[in-house]
Amino acid sequence: MVTKIAASCTPADLAALNYRTDCQYEAATAGKEGVCAAKTVTVGTDIDPTKFAECLKCWKGAELSEYVAILFASHASELCGSLNETSATCSDINCTSPLPDQRNLGDTGENDCQFSIAKGGIKYLVKREQILEKCALGRGTVPPRSRAQCLADLKLQLALQKADDQKQTTIKKKCGNRAPAANPPFCCRTGTGQNCTVVATRADCEAITGAQVQADKTCDSGTLMCQPITGPNGKKITWWENCPESDTCPGTALTSLDDLIGCVDTTANAIADELLCLQFRGNGGADWPCPPGEGT
Repeated sequence: MVTKIAASCTPADLAALNYRTDCQYEAATAGKEGVCAAKTVTVGTDIDPTKFAECLKCWKGAELSEYVAILFASHASELCGSLNETSATCSDINCTSPLPDQRNLGDTGENDCQFSIAKGGIKYLVKREQILEKCALGRGTVPPRSRAQCLADLKLQLALQKADDQKQTTIKKKCGNRAPAANPPFCCRTGTGQNCTVVATRADCEAITGAQVQADKTCDSGTLMCQPITGPNGKKITWWENCPESDTCPGTALTSLDDLIGCVDTTANAIADELLCLQFRGNGGADWPCPPGEGT
C-alpha cells in the first residue's frame, strides 16, 4: 500500500486533494492512536507521499484491530491489551462493561459461532467499504461523489443489502439461536454420570480434580445433576451484552442473536465510515465526514 501510494501521488496531488499536513485525524494523546497522531507527514512544507501513506496505514490498522477485537469478544484483551485509549494495538473500544469472559472457547459449538460472527462481520465490512469506495470514485460530474449521493443510489442500496444478507446467513448458520452473554452459564460435572458441583466460576470448577466444565448446561442445586438449557435463546455465545460501539455507555442491550447481528452492523458501518473519511478528504472532508465524536 505504501509503495503504491508513493508511486501514484505527488506532494502537489495530495495538497490539491485537501489532505492534512499532519496525522492528527483524532485528538489522540495515548496508545496506538497517540502514535498515529504524532506521525509526521511532511518534508519541509510538502506532504511526503510515503509518510502520508504510513499515516493512513497506522490509523486504519488501529481501527481494524478494534473491530477484530469486538468480533472475537472472548479474545479482546489478548488482541488489544488494554481496551481503552492506552492500547498499543487498537483504537479504544467505547463500552466494555460487562467484559465477556476472556478465555479459549475450545472445540465447541460456541467457538464455531464466534468464528462465524468474525467471518461474517469482516466480509461485510470489507464489502461495504469496497461498494462505497467504488461509488465515491465513480465518474460523476464532480468526482468523488459524496457519501449522501452514494447512499441515495438505488443500485448501491441493493448491493449493500446483499452484503448484509450474506453476513446474516453466515452468522446464523453456525450460531443457531444463541444469545450473547458476557458470562454464559455452565455446569461443573464431577464424579460419574451427570453429577455436578455448584461453583461460582469456571476457574473454581477447573481447580477441582477430575471436574469438567460443560457448556449449555447448568447444575441443578436440588438434584446436583447437570441439566441442559432449553427454550428460545437458551444456548449462549460469549459476547458483549451491550453493544460496545456506542457514543454513550452502556451501549444498546443485546439479548438475542438478532441484537448481536445488529451490533455487528452498527460497528461495521461506523468503522467503514471512519476508514472512508480518511481516504476521501476533498471539500474539507465534508463529502465523506467522519462519524460524530471521531475528532477532526
